[in-house]
Amino acid sequence: MGADLKGKKSTIKRTNMHRKRALRIMGKVTLWSWESSAGLDGVRTSRGTARIMGIERDLSQKNVNLITTQQLNWAVCCRALCELNGDVWVESEIRSIRDINVNEMADQYERMREQVLSSVQKRHVVDLGWICQTFTKEDVVDTNFELKALGKVSETRKYDWNKAEELENDS
Repeated sequence: MGADLKGKKSTIKRTNMHRKRALRIMGKVTLWSWESSAGLDGVRTSRGTARIMGIERDLSQKNVNLITTQQLNWAVCCRALCELNGDVWVESEIRSIRDINVNEMADQYERMREQVLSSVQKRHVVDLGWICQTFTKEDVVDTNFELKALGKVSETRKYDWNKAEELENDS
């Protein structure tokens, strides 16, 4: 009987060991997506970086897709990139969510999206999207992480977002 429990404990320890090792090596992972980046099929592309051993590195699309399926602690930000007469700013809403994968955050994103859009006039919005960053035990993220990977303000981008917004409102 004692041997059975010891075997189970060992299996659990090994499973957790791999996850902890991956988190230690990866450090902080940051993923983001913009609504204007949707393809013809309506699916948005996510991008990402990871701080690996102190160096920020871009993640391949394969790694981004893999990370979105992992149960991790995330600081999630819905952000609107806004512009008026050459002045550019970001309206955002940030929350922390523990033990969830990015693919399960749709409901939280929709609520945050509504709050962000209610705080700004839609005519000022160039693009809307999300960015999230992992954290371990304490809810600590990089300062101003919501300002990362904003991209350039352009009429094309604003047009693409407006088109994506129209499609979302139609569905």
